Amino acid sequence: MLALAAEMAHAQLVRRYIVMRVDFSDSGTSSPRYSKQQTEQQLVNVTDLFTENSNGTVKVEFIVTDVFRLPRNKADYGTASMETTLQDALASATVAVRALWANNVHAIVVVLSQKWDQGGSYYATRNVGAGGSALWVGNAVVGENPGDTDREVWGRWAHEVGHNMQVGYAGPIAIGGHPSGYQSDFDLMDANYPGRIGAVSIQPDNQFRGWLSAAKYQTITRALGGGNAAIWAVENDQNVQPNIQAVKIEIAPNVYYMVSVRRRVRGDDLNDTRAPQGIPDEGVLIERVDEVTNPQAISTVVGRNRGPACSTAANGCNRQELWKAGDTFRSPNEVTIEVTRKVDDDNYLIRVVYGDLSTAQPDVMINPWLSPPGNTWETTDIWVDSPVNGFGVFRYGMWDDGTGQMVPPGTGMIRQLA
Repeated sequence: MLALAAEMAHAQLVRRYIVMRVDFSDSGTSSPRYSKQQTEQQLVNVTDLFTENSNGTVKVEFIVTDVFRLPRNKADYGTASMETTLQDALASATVAVRALWANNVHAIVVVLSQKWDQGGSYYATRNVGAGGSALWVGNAVVGENPGDTDREVWGRWAHEVGHNMQVGYAGPIAIGGHPSGYQSDFDLMDANYPGRIGAVSIQPDNQFRGWLSAAKYQTITRALGGGNAAIWAVENDQNVQPNIQAVKIEIAPNVYYMVSVRRRVRGDDLNDTRAPQGIPDEGVLIERVDEVTNPQAISTVVGRNRGPACSTAANGCNRQELWKAGDTFRSPNEVTIEVTRKVDDDNYLIRVVYGDLSTAQPDVMINPWLSPPGNTWETTDIWVDSPVNGFGVFRYGMWDDGTGQMVPPGTGMIRQLA
């Protein structure tokens, strides 16, 4: 436990973003949708979201400018002219704005006073260092999007800010970085605005490194023949308890299934385009990940009661429905994943067998350690009893192991003789 705590202890990384608010030569006397103060408040939500997403390892700071004017008409700035927008914003910035840049700028965000649904992000060298020196920084252009709810607006801003924190295997990535190519409604970096970033991208060697400790991933391999796992919802703060929060099931080199539990809490309860708000469903999320096709990891959400080769057409994979207790996922010639039990909304148990579960040999299963109700390095299925003070007499009494069976806490801790 001490080793785990030491691994999770690290300094918070501060990422500083300059937000330039702009309008256009033909804006006239029209006002932007948000005041400077309102923009800052919207961005507080983005800061809070990433603090939760990163388990406190990252803090995003935004420095917001007053509105200033770009030299061209509104029609000249849009998706096809991001670079023009950025260059004009940098060139038009006042001395006071440039004084904000300094050497610790990590990204530049331009907020357009217009509707611009897509947004866009990439990295580039900009002269925003001390004295106008060149720095390699993130770049984003977003809109105020009249007609969208406030939450939709800052959710889209958060998506673009997320791009400017993604790290590839060889350094910052360019445009892209959508784990499932916009096919997942369970990930901020796909199509969930706002929401959390999933277990695939926050692995220690993936796009958001260090956001979830390596100790929170359990790996099951073919050499082990499979295994059992107790999974605690990935939305929960990893520092609260040591339970596993994701299971990586290896199929081949750089091909695997990622299994996590998802809940409408701590960021995944925000998306207000659905009823109820948040992610589409709660339960067990199964993703097939192929890092061979793309080194940034391409994942496919496999919805409830679907197979690994289901259609990628609109909801062909049942992508908005998560797996429930009693469900079994089968990938022929690969692996079978059985959701054996729902302990509570935050905790599920799974069983993994390579090949077909129906033809597997009988397997004696015990509850894994780091499972409820103790959430510690013990299993509820093994304890010590003794006739000294009478069988069934335990120092700390009894509790429900999650299946309705009463067992002693811990190892039993039989009473000492008087």
